[in-house]
Amino acid sequence: IDTAIQLRGARGYSKDTPLEWMYRYARQARLVDGSSETHKMVLSRHLLAEGIDFWSWD
Repeated sequence: IDTAIQLRGARGYSKDTPLEWMYRYARQARLVDGSSETHKMVLSRHLLAEGIDFWSWD
């Protein structure tokens, strides 16, 4: 959605296009769910607690 907004320029933010609604919804979801870094930390801690080896190719 970010790329589509950038390609459309100022028109991407216009309420005349569905992109504006999609962008608002996606942005809100990102803020509610937390940052990507937070998700990576939580997932890493969980996998380490399960004994998952990050460095093996198996």
